[in-house]
Amino acid sequence: MDGLEAGERPTNDERALLDRPGSTPSRVRHASARRAFCPLCGRVQSDKLVSDVSDLETALCAGRCAEAWRVLTALRLSESTSEPIADRRRLEWETQQPHTSTLSELLLGRWRAGDWAVMPEDLLGQL
Repeated sequence: MDGLEAGERPTNDERALLDRPGSTPSRVRHASARRAFCPLCGRVQSDKLVSDVSDLETALCAGRCAEAWRVLTALRLSESTSEPIADRRRLEWETQQPHTSTLSELLLGRWRAGDWAVMPEDLLGQL
């Protein structure tokens, strides 16, 4: 196809390539029909399109994941203003030690891995 001269007719194989519709419209259709997924557990949200999700909280599963997100938000707010955590981080940085995980980091890792032994519903009442 790259060697067609003016006035030459394309071969059957070349014609098939020329007649093939472009892939852009199908790619656009596919992107608009993609489903969102929960950023916490990773499950596909069959009732939510990616194009309808405007923020992270909209993509969360209703129920457990939404409650877990509220727990993580409250914990991180508390951790960000905690003097003991700030002192620990400073000491770890000064001594060049890797930082130890906060409770919110540990819970996020466990919940993302599917370990719901610590239920967000139980923690939400304690925060």
